[in-house]
Parts: sequence; structure tokens; C-alpha cells
Amino acid sequence: MNKNKRGSHVGIMVSFMIFITFVVFFLSVVTTKVEKNKNKEITLEYIEMKILRNTSYPLTNAIINITQQAGDNACVELKDLFIYLNSTSYGGIVKDYSNNLQSSYVDNEEIQKNLKINRSDSGETFFELSLSPAFEKFTSNDDLTCTLKINPESYRFLSIRKDNIYSFENEFERLNQSYSSNYEELKRELFVPEGNEFTFEFEKSNGEVIKPSVNLTTSNIYSDEVPIQYIDKNGDIQSGFLRVKIG
Repeated sequence: MNKNKRGSHVGIMVSFMIFITFVVFFLSVVTTKVEKNKNKEITLEYIEMKILRNTSYPLTNAIINITQQAGDNACVELKDLFIYLNSTSYGGIVKDYSNNLQSSYVDNEEIQKNLKINRSDSGETFFELSLSPAFEKFTSNDDLTCTLKINPESYRFLSIRKDNIYSFENEFERLNQSYSSNYEELKRELFVPEGNEFTFEFEKSNGEVIKPSVNLTTSNIYSDEVPIQYIDKNGDIQSGFLRVKIG
């Protein structure tokens, strides 16, 4: 009778030890998986942040009204405009009141001071100027002669919004080119943690998607999508999406 009791106690202890071992093993596997998932989520958010930083620049918007009578002169030269806006090294876009792009140049590519606007309508006196390091630099045009040079007291700023930070469509195109031409260098530039691969998609407001042609080949892929505002090639603010995947 005592032997049976002793045997049953041993069996219970063995079963208990097996159960405890299983629980410890299960928890270690689950904890490792949870920690791995958490690390991947952190990495995903980090790469997202780096991409947004690398595609974002300050934007200055100014609405300009020419108060001096310009007559039939198509080309007008606004003197000291870039000095006033403190943007002597920025590229930019000029549009008229109807949102039509205007051919625009600078007097000197080395030291931007004056802005030349070759107006599509010689009667137009209102212009929107968008300036940013992300835009192509203004060029000079020696073949264009602006006989009408307008001093600062003869044009006025109806509004100025300076240094708002936006992502730019052309910067996502540059990012895509860098991904295709030198992926490893781009990973170093973005400080992607070792052992991780990534890709991205940028969806524009019209549904068009800018993305690398290469897909991730790893089995476990983590992804996220964030809505963003960006500046398109015409200088307009648009809404889109950034999607990032890592594996």
C-alpha cells in the first residue's frame, strides 16, 4: 500500500516537472517572438521616420502683387526679391493668379537677388512664388531682356508663409533612383539596422505609385502605412501615402 502511494507521488512529481518544463519552454518561445516582433515594429517606425526626413524640406510661399504699371512688357524683373525672402540659394516655381506656371529666371545664378518673370499674360500682376531647396535651382537666361525692372517699393507681398516642412514628390523619385542604383549605400544613408531589408511605396494623390521594382524575398514581412502631405512638381500641396515594408 505504501509502495503504491510512493509510486503515485513520484508520478505526480514527474508529471509536474514535465508540465513546468513545457511552460518555461513555451514562455521562452513566446517571449522571444514578442520581443522580435517589437524590435521589428521599432525598426519599421525608425525607417519610416528616416525616409520622411530624407524627403522633406522647408517651403516658402509668397503671394506677390505688382503695383507698378507694367504696360505691355511681358518680362518683369523684381529687384532684391530673394534677399527680402532670405532664400538666395533656393530653387522655385512661379505661377500666375490662374495657377499657370510661368517661365522664371534669376539675374545671377551665383548670387540670386532679382527674379525675372516672363509673363504668359502681360496684364497679370498677381503671382505665387514657391521656394525650397527641393526645387530645381533657377537659371539665368541671357537671351531674355527684361526692360522693366521693378523696385521693392513697387511690388508687395500679400502673404508669406515661411519654412513649413513638407515631403516632395521629386525627392521620392530621387529616393527610388537611389534604391535602384545603390541599395546598400541607401541602407547606410538611412542607417537601416544590420540584418534588415526594406522597401517602400509612395502613392500620389492621383493613385500613381512610385516604388522600387525589386520586392522583398524574406518570409516574414512587416509593413506600415502613413498618410502624408507632399508638394508635387507644380508646387501644390497634395495628400498621399507612404508605405514601408521590412523583412
